[in-house]
Amino acid sequence: MGSTIHYEGTAKKVNEVKILRYIEDYARSNKWQINSNEHNSIMVSPHPNCESLVIQFNEYQNFSGFVKTGFATTEIHQQVVRLFYELKPMLKYLSIEDESGYWLEYLGKASGRTAKVLTWFPTLNEMDIVKPELLQMPTYATELDRSFWSVNPNYMKPFMHTPTVRDRMGYDLLNGPYILTAEEMGKLLENEGFTVPPEDWKDEIFYFINLSILWAWKRSTGMKATMMRSNKCIAFGWALARGCHGFGAGYLGQTHRRAHLAIDNLEHKEGEVSPIRSLQILYSLFDFVGLK
Repeated sequence: MGSTIHYEGTAKKVNEVKILRYIEDYARSNKWQINSNEHNSIMVSPHPNCESLVIQFNEYQNFSGFVKTGFATTEIHQQVVRLFYELKPMLKYLSIEDESGYWLEYLGKASGRTAKVLTWFPTLNEMDIVKPELLQMPTYATELDRSFWSVNPNYMKPFMHTPTVRDRMGYDLLNGPYILTAEEMGKLLENEGFTVPPEDWKDEIFYFINLSILWAWKRSTGMKATMMRSNKCIAFGWALARGCHGFGAGYLGQTHRRAHLAIDNLEHKEGEVSPIRSLQILYSLFDFVGLK
């Protein structure tokens, strides 16, 4: 099962010392090596074939990092997951992205279920729908850009209303009075560390996915620029493409899998939805993958 666990969290007030002591005791009980133990941090090595796990609090009681379990045994990976689960009561915030999926599996076993359902939807009205005339195309836009922003996909049975979702995201990303072109979006994504092959923009669905990822990234500016946040934005983009284009090409990770299945479950329950409902699902999905 060797894989990578990305983590970030915030301790409840005055709990830092308690957390560090708990990690120390947990490490000893599982025969992990304790590399260092300072007043605001601890480093432990669960296994010779596993990277060290570091928890270091900043002045705001926050911590973040990742640990690769590499070629260690499945048991070691599970021990790391259980440690974070046992730390949860001492934390006011914890986010885990486990590439193996075991974190969510463990949560599911602990709670009796694994959520794959969108449950929160904001209250919206007709004013939230962007009118097409508000989206101006710059003179240097390519034919690919013009085609993407003018087409109403009709090659599939719809679930979400794609033009409404697309136009909402485009409006939120306006460059002055103009829609961002594919070239401009590509540069913005690459500046934030995303990899965007040039040929992506030639495909309507991948154009949509990249737009969605950029929208999610810009909307989640309250979060730190971490790999975990990037992965959540990517999971959001691909799951949204599932709802708007019926796109499915395997799962990129556990967050994407949950989001994909949540979209499928909602479609099965509601069928084709209205433009306003489509926007509600857009914001609900953003929340569902852990963005804020």
